[in-house]
Amino acid sequence: MKKLLYMVVAVLALSSCNNWFDVAPKEEYIDEDALFSSESAFRNALNGIYTELRSSELFGSNLGLGGIEFMGQTLVPDSELKPIAEFDYDSEIMKEKIGIISDTHGLLRPEVLEILKDCKYILHAGDVNKDEILDVLRSMGNLYVVRGNNDKDWAENLRTSLSFTIGGVKFFMVHNKKDIAWELGDTQVVIFGHTHKYFEKMIDGRLWLNPGSCGRSRFGGEVTMAVMTVEDGKYQVEKIILAENSEK
Repeated sequence: MKKLLYMVVAVLALSSCNNWFDVAPKEEYIDEDALFSSESAFRNALNGIYTELRSSELFGSNLGLGGIEFMGQTLVPDSELKPIAEFDYDSEIMKEKIGIISDTHGLLRPEVLEILKDCKYILHAGDVNKDEILDVLRSMGNLYVVRGNNDKDWAENLRTSLSFTIGGVKFFMVHNKKDIAWELGDTQVVIFGHTHKYFEKMIDGRLWLNPGSCGRSRFGGEVTMAVMTVEDGKYQVEKIILAENSEK
């Protein structure tokens, strides 16, 4: 019996020893040909990918339900992340603020500058009178300006009318309303000046706005401007009275 056992062991040893040593070494990365050589190998590769996705840097945390809760402001994070998680999406930060002025006539009042410093866009409806005023306004924000009847040779490169879009709202701007001689199309807001009198009225679903004069008063009237906030194609306008019955 012992002899038979020894013979079986010897046969197995001699016949399969080559196969015992014919094993691919374990490495961190598997050869590409071997990786996709069969369906089971392909599944193993996918399992490896899904395993990596479970890490805390991906769907295991930041890209998983935690991220969704974070954006939905339902997550209560630590103190460093709390200001972001509690961000108010209806705040003024999410809106574009536009300062709208006209008829400065060479005078840029300090109170006007104080208001404009918080505006991303500045619209000037003409009668600037001094190129230096435009230099100041350009340094404060994105400037849109048209030429007025009192803007002489220095303003020859300024256009007499402009069409543009801010925050999804479509604007048309000219100095004198009488110079509008074509179809306004889908324009939502028409900006003009010249009269030195504030005017704000919806006409046929379109806002017509004259911010008045924020420079020198005319006939002792109000000194005014407007500030508009726009977001996703909608807008709100605020009339600002800088001085009443001014002689300056």
